[in-house]
Amino acid sequence: MRYTDPPRPRQPCPLPLRPTCRNRAGREGVPFERRTIDLADKPDWFRAISPLGKVPLLIVRGDDGSETVLFESAVICEYLEETVSGVKLHPADPLARARHRGWIEFGSAILADLWGFETAKDAETFEAKRQALRAGPETS
Repeated sequence: MRYTDPPRPRQPCPLPLRPTCRNRAGREGVPFERRTIDLADKPDWFRAISPLGKVPLLIVRGDDGSETVLFESAVICEYLEETVSGVKLHPADPLARARHRGWIEFGSAILADLWGFETAKDAETFEAKRQALRAGPETS
């Protein structure tokens, strides 16, 4: 499976990858660069900067030239919200904002199960992920 990965921003501003983050950056007019990587054969540079071995990554270049790697879609989108003017990701009301964050976590959990299902390397893992998806999220 191939996915894109952004190595470096063109400017000292955030640089997202996954469609959620990429769309957010596009709406905010944030210039970014993408690279395509093979997630089945991750390049060494990617392994060196991705603590979970997943995409998306956001590399933020500081004024002093230093680089900081951010990971996880929700974290990257919130960073964009806090550093780039424009439409806000979450509502201003604290309760509504908390509910938004809860649904983001819900979606992340479902996507993790889907990813595990789609990339299962053996029948046991495949069946476990299939059952988890059929059962749906825990409600307790």
